[in-house]
Amino acid sequence: MVQELKFRRGSEVELSIDRGNGLYGSWFAATIVKHISSDKFLVEYDDLDVEQTVVQVHQLRLVPRMETDWTELKTGDKVEAFRDERWWEGHVMEVIGNRRLFSVRFTDLKEMMFPRDLVRVHRRWINNN
Repeated sequence: MVQELKFRRGSEVELSIDRGNGLYGSWFAATIVKHISSDKFLVEYDDLDVEQTVVQVHQLRLVPRMETDWTELKTGDKVEAFRDERWWEGHVMEVIGNRRLFSVRFTDLKEMMFPRDLVRVHRRWINNN
């Protein structure tokens, strides 16, 4: 039910792209421009020079809060790391330097190093939470 959703005009959200185009598993920063129908919204990408797009509610989530306690993050944990202007889902392969750096492997099998301010715990948006 849309009335219960937290998505309103001006809401900062993240938008996932459906499978099939090489961007699956990534989250783009966007802003809700307009509520179109019971399950559709017009969004504007925040950091990309792309036209406004109509998306379905299952593609949206509120911007996750950043974790401040890194003591629990360990090898094998599912995370999101910021690369190429969006958050990508991956897994921690190695924790380095008292949790200052994280080696993250993505679904495309690329493995990259990230400072902790570019890594966050992966969260799923389920039932409006």
